[in-house]
Amino acid sequence: FRLLKEKFNVVYVLEKPLTPAKVQQLFLHLQLLEDESFRSEEGLEAVLSDLKRDYQKSIFDKIEEVEKLILQVQRQPSLTSLSALKTAVHKLAGSAGCYGFTTVSTLCKDLEVAIDQQVVKIQSDTFDPSWFTILDEFFSQLKINFQTNSFLEAAGEKIGLIDFPFIYA
Repeated sequence: FRLLKEKFNVVYVLEKPLTPAKVQQLFLHLQLLEDESFRSEEGLEAVLSDLKRDYQKSIFDKIEEVEKLILQVQRQPSLTSLSALKTAVHKLAGSAGCYGFTTVSTLCKDLEVAIDQQVVKIQSDTFDPSWFTILDEFFSQLKINFQTNSFLEAAGEKIGLIDFPFIYA
């Protein structure tokens, strides 16, 4: 832990198993923190801005992961592949919503419901591969909405998709 503590400036490590005494000690350490960045509104805004910037940098990786899982479902639709896709989409729905990508979050929540319906169909042997077009449409909308939201934020203004300066294939 020493190297991690030094690298990330960690002042306290909460080790398992958790006990009430250890949790109390953690709270005492938190009370003693003298990091002014969290005590001022500007400092908190800077921290939140950094978190959002880090999230935006990870969007490509998130899209790539979802694409791989969609392709896996399309190649071999099974409870396992649908479950993996649902887990990834669920995480994406939550994180996207937290960072202001509300349309992406809604798209993901809608797909979660659709996946649940397909699980029932697989279990009852009534799965219809034409459902794959829904996955393709979801993926296209996912890319467009991540890109649109990022562009609008960078431009600092709200514009319609008609004014969108490039096409995402």
